[in-house]
Amino acid sequence: MKLNTPDVVTIMSQASAGVGLLVVVFSSLRVNDLNLYSSSLGVANFIEIVSGKKSSWLILTLIIGLFSTLLSVFGILDRFVDFLTLLGIFFPPVIGVMLTDYFIIRSHRAVLEKSRQQGELPADTPLIGLCAIAASVAGGVAGYIITQGVPALTSLLTGSLFYGILKCTTKYQRL
Repeated sequence: MKLNTPDVVTIMSQASAGVGLLVVVFSSLRVNDLNLYSSSLGVANFIEIVSGKKSSWLILTLIIGLFSTLLSVFGILDRFVDFLTLLGIFFPPVIGVMLTDYFIIRSHRAVLEKSRQQGELPADTPLIGLCAIAASVAGGVAGYIITQGVPALTSLLTGSLFYGILKCTTKYQRL
């Protein structure tokens, strides 16, 4: 019996006389139940940390469930792969900047080593690294624009190289 469809639900409902469809439906319910639970737990913790007030789990679960259902009805999954692709392009340069700074440039190695021995966070490292932000954005844009090769690898290497060049050529090494 050839079904000629990539749809799992259609295959399970036609191939196993409905038993497979029940398995798919109940497993989907279980997974979505866990997703809803973890989402409401995360939102409840966020609200409590930001406002200092506990929120009602029932109301939060209903709101998140309704919101998720609406997103599903409006076809959020059609854009999900595009979103994951963007994440796969724009996060690697951040990692590349961090690895380049820690292992190659070693810009704050002495301060970090001293604070590690004292068991506390360093007080005099910069809060915002403009070179790191610029290199991360440049790496992400390069990974998005350059179509040859693996975009994640392109963005990682571009971000790392751009950061190394910026750190070696800037007048102010603390940027």
